[in-house]
Amino acid sequence: MKIIVIGYSDYKEKDIIVNAISEDGPISFKVRGALNPNSAFVWLKTPLVTADVNWVENIRYRHQILKEAKLLSSPLVSDASFDTMVDIDFVMEIINKMFPDTEKHLLFHEIEKFLKADRSAELSRPFYQLIFLAKAIQAVGSGLEVDHCVFCDNKDDIVAFSFNEGGFICRSCLQPEMSIHLNPAQMKLVRYVFKTDSYFFDKDKFDGLKKENIKTVFINFNEYIKDGIGVYIEAIDKIINRL
Repeated sequence: MKIIVIGYSDYKEKDIIVNAISEDGPISFKVRGALNPNSAFVWLKTPLVTADVNWVENIRYRHQILKEAKLLSSPLVSDASFDTMVDIDFVMEIINKMFPDTEKHLLFHEIEKFLKADRSAELSRPFYQLIFLAKAIQAVGSGLEVDHCVFCDNKDDIVAFSFNEGGFICRSCLQPEMSIHLNPAQMKLVRYVFKTDSYFFDKDKFDGLKKENIKTVFINFNEYIKDGIGVYIEAIDKIINRL
């Protein structure tokens, strides 16, 4: 079974209970001797490790007992930089604060794609972070309307975006008292991060993408999450402060 590790807890003297997600749901299992520094499975304590695991046949105990595990990927294998640690904190905070245990697996495939994304392009790291955050907002049921006007469903003559109103607004429905948060370039960016299925940074599509636009969208997403979902993601502030 393919799993992504999202945490662990000590169990007795040398064992741990690993908390993980599969594409089908949450799962926990016991790893014997994992607290021993020489354990073959010590890497299962690393958050966001992806592994292929199998169990010992077990009908006596509460948790499955690990039989064998193959490391598929780890965010720290080739890069333990500060940026990578921010990425890990960012994903883990979103998983733990925005989703109950029974729904964390809804981000399984997005976590895989985010961790595999190539961050070598300029601005690609905050761009991918923004995509992941948008996917989390959608998965938790608080997605914004980026296809048509939130009031009349018109797809033409979209002129504004309001987080208070829930998305795009056309010229006919726009009222002077409405709070408008994004300029046209930022609106394009928001639509893209909600609609895309890929973490590929398309230079042609985003030619001239500016840090200021990414920063503005992050700031507004952060306020939207705090006000609408009721959680505070500290890692988002770290990302904003570096833009």
